[in-house]
Amino acid sequence: MPFVPTFGAKLHELVSSGHDCIGWSEDGTHVWVTNPERLARDVIPRFFGHCSYPSLSRSLHAHSFTISPGSNNTWHHMSFRRDAPALAKTIMRKRPKPNERRRPEAPQDPHVSRAPNAESALARLCEELREEEQAGETLMLTLERLQASLSSAHAQEAMLVRVRLLLELLVEAHAQSGGGGGGALSVAEAAGSAREAPARGPPLRSSAAAGVEAGAASLAMMGCGGGGGGGGGCGGGGSG
Repeated sequence: MPFVPTFGAKLHELVSSGHDCIGWSEDGTHVWVTNPERLARDVIPRFFGHCSYPSLSRSLHAHSFTISPGSNNTWHHMSFRRDAPALAKTIMRKRPKPNERRRPEAPQDPHVSRAPNAESALARLCEELREEEQAGETLMLTLERLQASLSSAHAQEAMLVRVRLLLELLVEAHAQSGGGGGGALSVAEAAGSAREAPARGPPLRSSAAAGVEAGAASLAMMGCGGGGGGGGGCGGGGSG
């Protein structure tokens, strides 16, 4: 299994690397730091995964290193010596004391903790309700337009059926008159009776009735013209 350098082993290699910003004391039992900024910029990243002197200081404290009295940047550990690199490998991170361990946070009031969630849920519900109302209004407008279109289509279809029936009655009346002078009255009567007959469809508009009457008059004129050759026409009938 390959050896994984411990913090003590990497620190021993760093201090012994010969940089002018960090080194050993004369007796080899202390470590001094002269330029923390340059150490963090040029040396620490080569041995550790960061470039911060405060982070290195916290790691030193966590591994039981102490600062020598009267100096802010001179460190000491009883197992960290220049002539004992193997001993530096045994330096372990100290465990926190029981009273220093993080205490669990006191449970919060469930009503207080859930209040923001309840407010956000209520806001979402209100927004969804507004969207549903808008969708309902849109559906009602669409339904009204469809109903109006359907009613118009039914009215137009009924009108066409009614006009067709009236035209059939007019054609039948004209055929029964035989084109004679009496046919004009029969056609007009047929048109009137068709207009007043019980509706086989919805009632016609006044414009449609006027159109039917105009058609009856035309057919009557056709009947008078046809009878003129045999009986002197509508006018000739009186003179004969």
